[in-house]
Amino acid sequence: MDGSKPLKNSKHESFAKLVAAGAAVVNAYREIYPNCNGSAYNSAARLSKKDDIVIRIDYIKSESANEAIVDIAYVIKGFKRVAERCQQAEPVMMPDGEGGLKDSGEYKFDSSGANKALDSLAKHVGAYEADKEKDTVVRHEVVMFTAKTAKELAEARKSE
Repeated sequence: MDGSKPLKNSKHESFAKLVAAGAAVVNAYREIYPNCNGSAYNSAARLSKKDDIVIRIDYIKSESANEAIVDIAYVIKGFKRVAERCQQAEPVMMPDGEGGLKDSGEYKFDSSGANKALDSLAKHVGAYEADKEKDTVVRHEVVMFTAKTAKELAEARKSE
């Protein structure tokens, strides 16, 4: 069993989904079995250790992690989509007084929210850190070159 198929018992499946989403096993158990009274701790512990449930929870977590992957390519594609969208002529619609909509004659796209989200994603995946490292290397090489050149010039002047 690889955990890719839902559990046969729908309550066990719901329990696995709640735990995979981060719920404490006792809280997940109480949500699925609201009339469990004082036995929730033992029952939740026992249920959470069943092989098929452990495998299913692990599978759901891994699938969620795969769906949440954001990399620099995603951020760049997002910036590209926003840029392309900003260049589109999209009419702003307004009520026409008869229950419908009409073109207001204005064209607008507010990209600030999208850009802020993408900026946050870029920071999260380290896109800016990569730029800082690259910039530091380039600056270091320029400084080293300049220092070496200055030293050579000073030595050349001394020998004149």
